[in-house]
Amino acid sequence: MRDLNEPKNYYRRIRAFLRNYQPRGPSLRLSGADLKAFVKSLWVLGVWRRGRRAYWGFFWSTLLASPRKFHTAMELSILGHHFRRMASRL
Repeated sequence: MRDLNEPKNYYRRIRAFLRNYQPRGPSLRLSGADLKAFVKSLWVLGVWRRGRRAYWGFFWSTLLASPRKFHTAMELSILGHHFRRMASRL
């Protein structure tokens, strides 16, 4: 379970998903809670936790290659952090 959710492996799976994902509808509007979660993810995933190198690689590659999918990518990266925390408790 831990290997499955290791940052490098997890971000590789998200990239595979994003290659096939086609966002539909209008652009999403960000709420204050969305912005707060994003800033917190920058700190927790990008600075504090291990796997930060994989996070920043994923962050920049997604932002530059498919900015329209960036919101979904960041949501999935936060979920990955949650999965890793839950797997460490098993």
